[in-house]
Amino acid sequence: MSLQQEKKLSSTKPFVHNQHVALSIPYEQLPSFLLSATFENYHITWFDVVTIDRQHYFTFIWHDNHLFQNRTSIVFYNLNPAQFHEFTIRMNTYQFDLIHFDVYQHANENMLRYICLFIRRDRLKRFHKLRTAVISQRWLNEMHSNYTTIRPQVLCGKLYFSNLLTNKRAEQNSYYRINLTDSELLDEHTKALTDNFKLVDLKVYHVQNGDYRFVAMWTNEQEGSSVLYLGLTYDELVERLNEKQLRSAIITNYGLLVDGQQCFALVCNQFGTVW
Repeated sequence: MSLQQEKKLSSTKPFVHNQHVALSIPYEQLPSFLLSATFENYHITWFDVVTIDRQHYFTFIWHDNHLFQNRTSIVFYNLNPAQFHEFTIRMNTYQFDLIHFDVYQHANENMLRYICLFIRRDRLKRFHKLRTAVISQRWLNEMHSNYTTIRPQVLCGKLYFSNLLTNKRAEQNSYYRINLTDSELLDEHTKALTDNFKLVDLKVYHVQNGDYRFVAMWTNEQEGSSVLYLGLTYDELVERLNEKQLRSAIITNYGLLVDGQQCFALVCNQFGTVW
């Protein structure tokens, strides 16, 4: 079931790059994983959460500390929308920027929960504005073009979106698409590559009939190109990750296939993987 859109990447690397990936960590192991990552002084750059049979599984990409001089990162998880909003404001006062987040449903309640990453750095302070739990029809009518991250979640049979807005004025240098099938995503990505855009955000969500759709975002603010792989089994993903010339930027989990295997999408970027 492997679909892919490839573009040859340069073998030249600007620095020594040690990247680490943790796949499908169960929720109950999340505290110990984050504690060990902090102890090892790693900096997380991407995470994804998927719910399978009411159990949450987390995937992380992180890098060695020497790539993040003068930068401090903090991860919070299991925040409700009100806590997420409050933490974002509080962290901004301490010069931390909300870089990345994901959303999942509380195990015992029909409520949203968030995991989020804040980074404090000397430059590029944008202080993204959080917009949480907006029903899709209302959100689509707003037509903001300065989103940096979009996260979908089906809750009580309704599709919700959580968004990050940047205070940087949009100059038509990024765009997003929602409700994409595999083939539509590949077609859109092919077009984006020809227009010198790279894929910088990707998330899978499931619709009511059990099928899945993608939310994706492209930008030309960053140099380089993207390689997109869809429909990878666990073993296929591990094989790709072991290809040393590839630098993983995004790993997102579909959930289970018919045969019971977990399925993944992988994005590798030529530049811009590490902030």
